[in-house]
Amino acid sequence: MQQQKIVAVLLPTPFEAFDYVTCSEDVTVGEWVQVSFRHRGMIGVVVGIKVKSDVPLEKLKEIQAFLPFPPLQEAFLTYIQRVSAYTLSPMGSVFKMVGLPSKEFSKLADQFGPRCPSSEGHKRSAFFKEAITLTSPQSLIAQDYAKAILQQEFQPFLLEGITGSGKTEVYLKGVAHALEAGKNVLILLPEISLAKGWCVRFEKYFNFSPTVWHSGLTPKQKREAFREILLGTAHVVVGARSALFLPLNNIGLVIVDEEHEGSYKQDSTVLYNARDMAVMRAQQEKCPLILSSATPSLETLNNVAMGRYHHHHLTERFGEATLPKIDIIDMNQQNLEKGQVISEALLAGIKKHVDNGQQAFVFLNRRGYAPTLFCPKCQTVKECPKCHVSVVYHKHNNKALCHHCGYEETYKKHCSGCQEETDWIHFGAGVEKVAEELEKRLPGKVVRVLSSDTLTTDAKLKENLDAIQNGEVDVIVGTQTMAKGHHFPNLTFVGILNADPDQTPYDLRANEKLFQTLHQVAGRAGRAHLKGEVCIQSYQPHHPILRAVYDMDHERFVAAELEMRRKMGLPPHGHLTALLISAKTEKAAADMAHALSRSFYGLSDQQGIQLLGPTPAPIAKVNTWYRWRILLKSKREQRHQGLLQRWLAGIVVPRDVKLQVDVDPHFFA
Repeated sequence: MQQQKIVAVLLPTPFEAFDYVTCSEDVTVGEWVQVSFRHRGMIGVVVGIKVKSDVPLEKLKEIQAFLPFPPLQEAFLTYIQRVSAYTLSPMGSVFKMVGLPSKEFSKLADQFGPRCPSSEGHKRSAFFKEAITLTSPQSLIAQDYAKAILQQEFQPFLLEGITGSGKTEVYLKGVAHALEAGKNVLILLPEISLAKGWCVRFEKYFNFSPTVWHSGLTPKQKREAFREILLGTAHVVVGARSALFLPLNNIGLVIVDEEHEGSYKQDSTVLYNARDMAVMRAQQEKCPLILSSATPSLETLNNVAMGRYHHHHLTERFGEATLPKIDIIDMNQQNLEKGQVISEALLAGIKKHVDNGQQAFVFLNRRGYAPTLFCPKCQTVKECPKCHVSVVYHKHNNKALCHHCGYEETYKKHCSGCQEETDWIHFGAGVEKVAEELEKRLPGKVVRVLSSDTLTTDAKLKENLDAIQNGEVDVIVGTQTMAKGHHFPNLTFVGILNADPDQTPYDLRANEKLFQTLHQVAGRAGRAHLKGEVCIQSYQPHHPILRAVYDMDHERFVAAELEMRRKMGLPPHGHLTALLISAKTEKAAADMAHALSRSFYGLSDQQGIQLLGPTPAPIAKVNTWYRWRILLKSKREQRHQGLLQRWLAGIVVPRDVKLQVDVDPHFFA
């Protein structure tokens, strides 16, 4: 009889590896296998070969099949392990983000043929269509990237540049250097909607299309992309944060575009920041990393100040483009008619530019028609039945929606509070209401709303972007979806609504987010040869954030914000870890939160880590789950993972309670 080997197999489950047996003599770490788990077939990967198991040998199941995929490399398996340790998530949960569900892996195995010919046999010149022309400052930066790629070691770079300064062309030159060196490239974008336009810019210079990866792909598209990656024929992979967990080999450069974006933070299952995990991936691959942004995050700027990151700064727009003129409209001096949100001063600016055959963009980061529905009879706000938040009225489909849990109902005049017919009062304004007002006040002009509600498919995104590029739209009314990454040469005017600082005590990054958003939105104006203009409506026109945007003085804002964070011991000068406790009853959530708190103070060594809370979450109920929060705070030098592992190892979480640990949290709602 053949001797059985014990192997550890990692599966896409919220656990660590499980032991199986095999009679295969040449089994190796990294091999893809099919096994039986809880009476169903599942695809996993071998992560260890063991001498013995904690489970009796006769109880171990046998590996059902070895799959014809190239094995995962040791560096990638180590990366999964490091992400697991940092986020305090089971390795299986991290592995679940690697590519495809088990049923899709099975379909891929059925069609998996022999390895495709290696791309190394191709002439490297075949990759390039058109030379990337750079200015002298840009060329010097690209030369640094070329040297770092050849050195094949981890070197992090911050590529900071004002909007329209040509940052994309600079790092695409870095892509070219990596390809010439025989290396592959991984590029992250913050939004799915940016992929289409980014690929167009890429294909202007390169003679092939990048491999695209994001949640909007069909299962078939994902299988095809994953096959390219496994076979080594994907030379440039561009995608959303999930692309980080693709087993791309031979990486010579990692790029994170718009590195400051909050959308890089995943807030479900494995809680991680893709920017930080990209740093970890580049470290593991021993390759350079480029973080690109017009408004870098305070964490990244602090790393520059500490000498950890190299810093390149582009201070001028590319070609004939110049920075737009910025005005702040004091809304305290404006007399708006009932129901209006656009001042006469802002309307005049829009009208001037569209009458000249140019385009305008009106920005309001609020979806729908009205964020609050108020019943005048019983004096109550219409809330989501599953959450402690108000529903948002969407006029285009006559729905009342919850933007937290997805609940929706047909908009009707019946109030569940007083059980009577009511004429809802619409408080506040969303992009739909702004567009409706503009259509009335700008007769004959084409106004189009662009938000995640209207750009639901690639086809709709392409249709709208083509319409703008072709001059078929006069005024764009959009949310943050349209605030970054898009280049419209004929767009010369930007109007920003509701620009006042948000007094949200639970969001430590509120000021930073506001400055970044205003700066990015303002940067949409005048990106070609036409002069741009920006008007910002505000009831706090002299607020330091608005003055910094007005003066385009990023450094002044950063210095003030970092000093405030330093005094309060907040990131990047300190570390935070959030614990979110959720339960179906408020009492169960509160009891678990208080039990956690008591057990923390019973620890013999708290390492100078301070516990804040427990307290009900600012949004105390989401999707029928009641929520409580605990926050751990410490100095920058003190990591929390070790203490958390010891603390939580002795905690028994009831089956009807959920506990999430968020290292380096971004959202506190």
